[in-house]
Amino acid sequence: MAKKVDSVLTKVNIRPLADRVVEVGEADRAWLETMLAATDARFRAGQASLVQVVQLQNELARRTNQLRTDVLGRETARGILNRFLNRDIQSPWPRLELPSLANPVPFSPRLVDLAVRYEPQSNLRREQARQSEALVTVSRRARYPDVGIDLEGRNYTGNGDFRQGMFFLKFSLPLGNASKYRRDIEREEQRLRAARLEIVDQELAVRQEVQQLTAAIDAARREAVLYRDEIIPRSEQALASAQAEWETGRGLFRDVLEAHRMLLDARLMEARAVSEQWQMLSELVLCCGLGDLEALLLLEAPSSTPAPGARNANSTP
Repeated sequence: MAKKVDSVLTKVNIRPLADRVVEVGEADRAWLETMLAATDARFRAGQASLVQVVQLQNELARRTNQLRTDVLGRETARGILNRFLNRDIQSPWPRLELPSLANPVPFSPRLVDLAVRYEPQSNLRREQARQSEALVTVSRRARYPDVGIDLEGRNYTGNGDFRQGMFFLKFSLPLGNASKYRRDIEREEQRLRAARLEIVDQELAVRQEVQQLTAAIDAARREAVLYRDEIIPRSEQALASAQAEWETGRGLFRDVLEAHRMLLDARLMEARAVSEQWQMLSELVLCCGLGDLEALLLLEAPSSTPAPGARNANSTP
């Protein structure tokens, strides 16, 4: 169940990324079409070479083909998401906007405590330990004599009058099987110790997973901020400068294409970093047993206040 929910959350976050990739591809194709028209006009006026025109034609053909692939990938993601949501596989979806960057989620004891308390596998291990404790108690009680009392009455078949009554007292003598009961107790105690060790191991694994997820969320956020605030603005300036120099005959056409590719890669990398951050946030929500992503924003609340949307620890994972 947890893996299915996690898969649905991942597909939900991949959908806006697919739409964003198609949007960037459409903008890139429009730029290439504009540049091809301008270059063709310059070529006819004797201000550009045939090589430049052919380069743009090739770039436009590659972009058109890649855009078609991205559109098919988006349709595939829609179909997979419809299947997970029990909808018709051809059900349409509106274009989804990629969300903005989420706030940082630092690694904290509060976050770890929520994960250890509500993580489904941890709850399963604790229930198995309680079951092992009950089996140990049952094995120990099996050594005691089993005392039973029976009453039996008989009636006369002719008129139904009471004829005879008997009282039975029975009990078992398990002392002769002491070694068998001792082995049963030892076996159940070993299972109980193994269950408790599995709880400790699962809690350590949960702590490690939370630490890895928070580190991945922070890395994805820093990467997105880097591309948004530094790399993309510089790439836009470089493209504008290269294009202006080429149009005035002082620059190389190759510099324009290189600057354009650099800007395109930066925009795609920013979108993937934002999508990756939200995917990691979805996994963290699932790991902590929270109801939604907004619950992560209230983790700094007092410890006496339960986290919103958190599942009961005694509920079935």
